[in-house]
Amino acid sequence: GQLEEILTPVDRLFSQYPLFQAVSEAEKRLENGNPLLCEELTEVKPPEHGPVRIYAADGRFSGIYQYDPKIQRYRPVKMFL
Repeated sequence: GQLEEILTPVDRLFSQYPLFQAVSEAEKRLENGNPLLCEELTEVKPPEHGPVRIYAADGRFSGIYQYDPKIQRYRPVKMFL
């Protein structure tokens, strides 16, 4: 309808960032805004050091994360749940 023509999905604003998807086993951790291990994300080798878009296993946009080498995990920057 007309509403979809007017509204822009929030993740489109961050399309310049790489896209990663969480594995289903990490779903609860993602929903709670916890840091995620590289192994909990698809296709992350080696870690990206800038912002990345994180999607849930079912394809929903969850937020912007950034890799923190001190804890060797992706940390949430901004969640969009």
